[in-house]
Amino acid sequence: MKRYFQYFFQGLLYIVPIAVTVWVLVWAVNATDRLFKWLGEGTIIDFPGRGIILIVLLISLVGYFAPKLISPSIASWWQGRLKKMPLIGMIYSSVRDLMEAFVGKKNKFNTPVLVCLDNDGIQHRLGFITSENLDLVGIRDNKIAVIFPISYGMFGELVIVPANRVEKLDASSAEVMKFIVSGGVINIDDKDK
Repeated sequence: MKRYFQYFFQGLLYIVPIAVTVWVLVWAVNATDRLFKWLGEGTIIDFPGRGIILIVLLISLVGYFAPKLISPSIASWWQGRLKKMPLIGMIYSSVRDLMEAFVGKKNKFNTPVLVCLDNDGIQHRLGFITSENLDLVGIRDNKIAVIFPISYGMFGELVIVPANRVEKLDASSAEVMKFIVSGGVINIDDKDK
């Protein structure tokens, strides 16, 4: 009986990650297809996944044409107007800054660090430096901003720490992020790979 449970749990380790991945992908395909259900019904473009293809195409077209058609001064003026609107400005600025941190020219998650949390050097957390200048928020005591992604999620906790408690890591940002998000259950690839 003990061996049966061992096989069962071993089977779960293989099946559950694959099943969840397939379920999420099927859900995403169906959700995006529902957005475009009016387009191509009963025609040659009526196939599963057309919604994702159309969204990727649309985003790519906007990314290609927007800088060519909209001058930087008009874009800056429009963004300035959006930022001044009471609730809309806060949402727009936050989302734009977050997108810039991940995919923009101001990539913020490129400096992985190990932060010592106590005076004894026992507790440490992995994170990423997001700002080394905190004058904007009135903090000038040689402190920096570090975000700690939460395991099994894509949220994080921003902590202001003394710079001397932060140790920059000689590791890939992508591998450190995968390690944190997985809760430390995956191995970071060797640098030689």
